[in-house]
Amino acid sequence: RKMIGKRELSMLRDGAIFINTARSALVDGDALYDEFKSGRISGALDVFDQEPLPADHPLRKLDNVIITPHVAAATRDCQLRQGSLTVDEIERLVKGEPLKFAVTKQQYAMMA
Repeated sequence: RKMIGKRELSMLRDGAIFINTARSALVDGDALYDEFKSGRISGALDVFDQEPLPADHPLRKLDNVIITPHVAAATRDCQLRQGSLTVDEIERLVKGEPLKFAVTKQQYAMMA
């Protein structure tokens, strides 16, 4: 939680673009808002402490921030590609071939 705060954000160069599609809790939201509001950096956010982002949230008033409703990958092309990759992986499993996207026990232990 709040691994990226005021100190870390201040290390970004002027004009940087901050993108968060991971977890909102990783970033100090107040510090991030202050940086956006100053105009020093811009951003794109797909995750928020409260979802959906409230209509009156101050981030919605900033011209230098793009916000998406945590469904940025829900395009038709993305959904078709995910389905195709899943079918391909199942075919490899049924044929006894090595999986292209296998998840190891070590990886699984670290997943949310």
